[in-house]
Amino acid sequence: MSSMAAWHVLRLLSHRSVLYTLCLISIVALVSWFAVQWLHVTAMSEAHRSFEQGNYPTAIQFAERYLSEHPSDQGAMLLLARSYGQMGRWAEAEAYFGQVPLRKLDDFHLRARGLVARRLWAEAAMVYEQILQTWPMDGRALEQLSRIRIQQERDEEARVLARRLIGIPSYEVAGHLILGTIEYHHNSYPRAVESLEEVVRRSPDLKSIPGDATTVLEMLAESLLVLGRAGEAEVYALRARDLSQSAESCWLLGMARQHQGDPDGARQYWEET
Repeated sequence: MSSMAAWHVLRLLSHRSVLYTLCLISIVALVSWFAVQWLHVTAMSEAHRSFEQGNYPTAIQFAERYLSEHPSDQGAMLLLARSYGQMGRWAEAEAYFGQVPLRKLDDFHLRARGLVARRLWAEAAMVYEQILQTWPMDGRALEQLSRIRIQQERDEEARVLARRLIGIPSYEVAGHLILGTIEYHHNSYPRAVESLEEVVRRSPDLKSIPGDATTVLEMLAESLLVLGRAGEAEVYALRARDLSQSAESCWLLGMARQHQGDPDGARQYWEET
């Protein structure tokens, strides 16, 4: 082989070597890119799987890892908000809830629950108002918003919401209870009795009463006492005492006996306190 031919062969081999090297580099880069994408997809898949299994710390770990590479990914932020919320880490949950648009009713309620837990009444009220714009007959939102309005001393708004609650079959008791509580604290005892007796009528075993049934019975007994209906007050005060043996119920029983002309019976109940 002449020197010229040998030179052409070497040149051809050199070009092929460069092409092979470039192809190899491209393949490695492509494989690396797919590997990274696979890891990211796997991270979110693991995050969702852990969340569904109730393993919220692991869900947070994977979702945070994914979010560090995709800082604007709303799916990851929403999953983090849900996970932190399920753990009761409300400040962290709100930090993510505030960055994503919510569409599911459960997400709205979880966010509002965290705000209520932190006593952020105005912010929680805004979330419940958002719920009612889309789901106007959502009983949970109506009940919680009415209670927030009481906290904010906006009782007339609370009354309006409570009346709406009464129109929802599974929330009738809650609606009457909120109305009765408002009237009791405003010393409107006839209206308080009307609403609170409706609570007891609709829940005779007291099991569907939201909150402390003893308090409901004691408010009712006290209101009846003020109205001079001592015999009826005694009936409810006895039920309250049987539930909790509270000092308040014994005091009410004593007052009921005294109003009925039985000072010895009154003294006996008062001694129980």
